Amino acid sequence: MLKNLNNKCGKVNAVLANEYIKVYPETAEEHRDMQKFCREEKIEFYVIRPLSERPFKIVMKGLHRDTDIEEIKSELAIALPEIEILKVGQLKNVRTKSPMDIFMIELKKNGHENKIFELTHFMFLKIKIQNYRKPPGATQCWNCNMFNHSSANCGFQTRCLKCGEDHRTNQCPITTPQENPKCINCGATGHIASWRGCPLFPKIKPTKGQGCKLPQSAKRIPSFSIQETGKYILLNANTKVNTPAGRTQLASGKRI
Repeated sequence: MLKNLNNKCGKVNAVLANEYIKVYPETAEEHRDMQKFCREEKIEFYVIRPLSERPFKIVMKGLHRDTDIEEIKSELAIALPEIEILKVGQLKNVRTKSPMDIFMIELKKNGHENKIFELTHFMFLKIKIQNYRKPPGATQCWNCNMFNHSSANCGFQTRCLKCGEDHRTNQCPITTPQENPKCINCGATGHIASWRGCPLFPKIKPTKGQGCKLPQSAKRIPSFSIQETGKYILLNANTKVNTPAGRTQLASGKRI
């Protein structure tokens, strides 16, 4: 795989890191060429964006839970024309799935994003702006349902959480709970891949002094990642480029 990548993109700066191969593209063009190569050769991957290009996330508290998201966007654009709004979403209660009166706002880092903290009143209500704190635990991709990356940066094949077919979970024809579901990550029956008790669901890292060990199964999540200039791409050292299915075996825990 690395030989083919070198033939395609020229001399590639790569290092071995456990089950990964980290590849460092030197230019944005090389970064794009590597993504194209992976797609053409059916190598699954995910992209890790540099910190400078990741959105600036905050939460707004104090608005009514029924406030229209598009109205929030338009009012923010009027109140703070210097900021660039990428996305507005409403947080939901983890247990009940009901919408809360907390809205997450993603802004582009353009040097003016901190101006949003100057807002104390918005849409005729007193509000509070706070930095967004990611919930503890691993990020699970909505596209492939694997871990440690988001769907926006995913180059893996789409896999449904319910049936494992190549469509998003929210597009699945199965609309009722399954009595004995099969996990698309570990292959066991009785749970789905989002169940935190799954052996392949990454465990929360212990805080300093706890000394618990992460299970080996939780460390072996199939993945490959590309990062922009100055960062890295992760490749699976065991990947065969021209596999019939175009992917490694997920149940085996091999990484791409």
